[in-house]
This record gives sequence, structure tokens and C-alpha cells, in this order.
Amino acid sequence: MTDMLCNAVNSGTGSEARLSGMPVGGKTGTTTNNCDRWFVGFTPYYVAAVWTGYDMPEYMNFSGNPAAQIWKLVMESIHKDLPTKSFPTPTIGSPTGIFGNSPASRRTPAAMPTTPAEPRKCLPHRVSPRRNDSAGHAVLTKRLKCVTIRKQWYRRCISLAAKSTELCYKGHPLRRKDNLLYYGSMADKYIIMMQILDTKKIKDLDVATRVSVQLQLTDPDLKSRDRVVKKTEKDGLYNAMDVAAVWLDRALANN
Repeated sequence: MTDMLCNAVNSGTGSEARLSGMPVGGKTGTTTNNCDRWFVGFTPYYVAAVWTGYDMPEYMNFSGNPAAQIWKLVMESIHKDLPTKSFPTPTIGSPTGIFGNSPASRRTPAAMPTTPAEPRKCLPHRVSPRRNDSAGHAVLTKRLKCVTIRKQWYRRCISLAAKSTELCYKGHPLRRKDNLLYYGSMADKYIIMMQILDTKKIKDLDVATRVSVQLQLTDPDLKSRDRVVKKTEKDGLYNAMDVAAVWLDRALANN
């Protein structure tokens, strides 16, 4: 299990959480319409989980997995002065007999009690004191104000990120022209081309629901159809970006 979760970080969807000089295992998570993003990860020293989203479900227009990025920032600080340590290797002990292959597993079932147990006594229901309408309205107003502040902060972060000179995703440039997205550099041997095939309206945003992903060669001497190494279709842009990142990293690593 540890090896599987480490692979998810080393070469899968959790690659944004990789730490320098420290093994990491973990798993990403996404809800429908990208309203929530998770990352739960662990090292030989610590385990932590990060959730990103709004108090009221709302689509997150964010490049990459912000939960994995926050997890990495926190964990890098915590592990700064810690020596590199590997995950412990489990040892194989003696047979447990759970499949009935040893005499030790053939045990006589415990006798059923002859005296019925006394019925459990239910505690009286605790009724919370009712608050008047004015107090209740004040609490609701306070909660809505907190939600508004969090939304404004999150949108401010997104706005600052959008003002950068070049949009990058997991270390590779990302450019968009209408419904086409190019991920990677033409200076490399491979690049990813994504095409948004279908969208649906969520509030004021056109959200991609079906995206084509193609790993292509950048050789200009090849015909367009001969450049395609492999292709697939994914539901949603985030799922397409995760696949694109894995494909591109593996292709460039094997180059």
C-alpha cells in the first residue's frame, strides 16, 4: 500500500506534493464540478491532510491542485532540518491460520450466552435552549460575512496568479487559444495538446465537461496525424490536466 501511494506522488496526480530528499506517499481527491480539492499525504515523520474549497460549494478555477501545493509548502518547512528517512519495510511473520490451513485456526466457536442481555437504557433527549429570532439572525449574518471574506481572499489569490507573465502547471508552460490548450514547450521532443469538446454553464462560467488529450511529437517534419503518440478523452479539465502532466513527465523522462 505504501508503494502504491508513493507512486501516486512520484509519477501520478500527487506530483505537486513531492519533497526534496524525503519520500512522500499520498492521494489527491476531487469532487464533482471541481468544487473541492484534497490532498492527504504522509512521510516517515508526519501525516497531514489539506482541503481547499468554499464554505458554500462553488467551482474553483485554479491551475493544478491547490491542496497539494499547500501541503508541500507546509511540509517543506516542517522537514527542513530532519534527516532523510525511508519508510519501514514490513516483515513477514509466521502463518496466521486465517484461511484454515493450520490446526490453530480450527477453534471451537464461543458459546452463545443463555441469559438475554438487559435492554439498553436511552438517555433523555437533550433539548438545546431556543434562541430568539434576533440572536439567530445575528449568528447567520456573521457566518455569511466570514464566507464572503474567504471568497474575496481566494479570488484575490487567483487574480494575482493570473497576472504572472506565463501560466505554468507542474513546471511546464500552459497556453490557451480558444478551445485549444498546449501544455509543454515546443523546444522539447513532446508536447500535450488538449481540446475542449463540450462545456456546460455553471453560474457565469463555461466549465469543460469533455476534453480530448493528445501526446504529440514536436517534429515539424511529421504530418499532423503522425505526430500523435497517444490520446484519450476525460471528463473535466482537471482530470485532463492530471493525465497530461503524467504523460508529459514520463515521455520527457524516457527521452
